[in-house]
Order: sequence, then C-alpha cells, then structure tokens
Amino acid sequence: MKTNIKLGGLRIMIFIILTIALLALLFNNKGLFYRESRDFSSLNSSNILEGAEPFEYLGGNKKAILFIHGFPGSPRMYYMVKELAIRDGYDVFIPKLPGFGTTHSDFIKSNFSMWYSYLSNYYNGIRGGYDKFYIAGNSMGGALTLKLAQNVDLKPTAIASIAAPVFLNSLKRGVLKSTTLYFIRYLSKFVKYIPPKNPPKDPSEDQDGDTRWVGYRGKFPRQIYSLYIGLKSVKKDLGKIEIPCYLCHAKHDKTVSYKNLNLIKDRVSSKSILIRVLDLSEWSHTNHSMFIYKSIVDDLWSDIDYFFNNL
Repeated sequence: MKTNIKLGGLRIMIFIILTIALLALLFNNKGLFYRESRDFSSLNSSNILEGAEPFEYLGGNKKAILFIHGFPGSPRMYYMVKELAIRDGYDVFIPKLPGFGTTHSDFIKSNFSMWYSYLSNYYNGIRGGYDKFYIAGNSMGGALTLKLAQNVDLKPTAIASIAAPVFLNSLKRGVLKSTTLYFIRYLSKFVKYIPPKNPPKDPSEDQDGDTRWVGYRGKFPRQIYSLYIGLKSVKKDLGKIEIPCYLCHAKHDKTVSYKNLNLIKDRVSSKSILIRVLDLSEWSHTNHSMFIYKSIVDDLWSDIDYFFNNL
C-alpha cells in the first residue's frame, strides 16, 4: 500500500516537473508577454568603432542600392562591394543600425524592433528619390531585407537576401544550432554579455578576408533572444513577398543553417527567383559573411547586378 502511494506521488511529481518545463519552453519559444520598445533615439553614440562608420554615395544616379549589415556586425561588411556598386552606376546607402558598431553599453539597450524601426524610417526617407531601388543584406541583414520587402508601402524593385536566417533552431528540419536558445529568455534576465572564448584572430591568420570584419565579439543573450523572436514574424510573412528575389547561401555555413534557403524559396510568392548555392568548404572560416570574402565578392556582386538589371 505504502509502495503504491509512493509511486503515485512520484508520478504526480514527474507530471508537475514536465508541465512546468513545457510551459517554460513555450514561454521562451513563443515570446509570450514579450514586448520591445521601438524607440532608438537614445542610441546615438558618437563612439563609432573604426571601420564601422555608415556610408552614403550620392552620384545622381537613377538607381540605388541599400546594403544592410548583420548581427553583430557593421557597415564594414560592404567595404569592397560598395566600390563595385558605385562603378556600376548605383547610388549606395549603408546605414549603421542603432546600437551596432559603437559600445557594448549601446548594444545591450537595443533590440530587433529598434533595428527594424530605424531601417524602415531610413528606407522610406530615400526610396522615393529613385526610379529603381534595390536592397541587399547578409545574415540578419538578409532577414531585415525580407522584412522590408514584406512591409514597406513603396516596394523595392528587387532584393538580394544572402545567408539569411528565418529560423535559428528547427527540430522539424533537423537543425539544432544552439540548445541555449531554448532557455535564453531566462538567461538574458541575469546575463547581459558572455565574453568570447578565444582572442581575435591575428591578421596573419586571415582566411579570405575574414579578419577585416568589424563588430562585437562574444554573446549578448538579450539581443540574441530579441533576434530569435523577431525572425518568427519574418518567417510567418514570407508569402507577402512578391518582388523579384535573389537568394544565396553557402552549403557549409557554420552560423546559419543552409536549410533556411529552401524554406525562403518555397514560401515567398515571387515569380522571379534566382537561387545560388555556394561551396566555400575549402576555407576554414564560417562560410557566412559573404561580402567580406575576397575570393567571391566580385563574382557574387556581378551575379546580383546581372539579376537586378535583367528583370
């Protein structure tokens, strides 16, 4: 009798623990009761990292391109391709998203809603001055490119989304980049910053230009969670995209799963889609920050430019 009572109590305890765990997981993954401020006005630090400065080129052209950097990078991503775009007759805009490329104290006050709010305001301020307007983004910049195409009233002519995430983990698709993502909402309440495990690479260790990247190193749990939740709306609204799309990803991307590419391709409503799959496995870098790699930037830009000009 006592044994049965003990077993019954154990089952109840296990049930309670599992229920709490499932609710905690749901609370984290769905962003229940999670709210963000869109006000980025306080993130105006003048302490910009060397190389992270925003860039604009106004050459009186009738077409323009907006390049959007990723997380936690900076406009430095596009230091090579901007010259190619200028050469090919584009006005060029490369904004620095609020909180990026300055100080950690700025960044930990920022969130996905602020980044997008700033970007949409920036886009709306320049879009009307051009007959043809294009957007290209790498990594989170690619996701923000998709979000702009989903939501702005005056659409871009076409977009290029490079190595863009619309999910980070997906058990359904066999992708588990980080188990930490399943409890990062709770971690972010106590930990603002996790230092990197390794020191920065020496320039002598450069792999195809990867040491020229400028941004924050280490991990920022609160901002990672904000991105994690922000990508859910991008994924949900992919069907709203009807403009031409250039979609590119490297097979062996170590940062964002290559499986994002097919999901984006399958869900956008665009009638004109060009898919490019790159194999950069000969390099030991992340295979992710495409526009920083010297070996491919010329061909990648030529391919994007050709797509834009032959719609």
